[in-house]
Amino acid sequence: MSILIEDVTPLLPAVIATGVIHEVCLAYMNTDLPGEEDVENNLCFRAQLLYDNSPEFRALLDTDGTYGRDTLYSLMRIWISQELAVRLPWLFELLPEHFKSGAALKGNA
Repeated sequence: MSILIEDVTPLLPAVIATGVIHEVCLAYMNTDLPGEEDVENNLCFRAQLLYDNSPEFRALLDTDGTYGRDTLYSLMRIWISQELAVRLPWLFELLPEHFKSGAALKGNA
């Protein structure tokens, strides 16, 4: 049985996923992301799958302070970049390399 991230940490993966999606949309599209709900679900599923199966990932998120949150934001930025490379390659090409590597877009930190 899976223990949900939000049940054992103060992290809310759906909120973080939505934040990362909106970070991209506001910066580059000025509209909603096509298939936004699917992308959000995929990001949350991936985080939960790792949390369930990787003690190292659990240790990264189960920390005091903001480290776990910052780690999940960074990973979701990487994962959404990967999704955009397939779903919307033109948008993926616009993303700066630092975002694709997990850093916030400038002005959104």
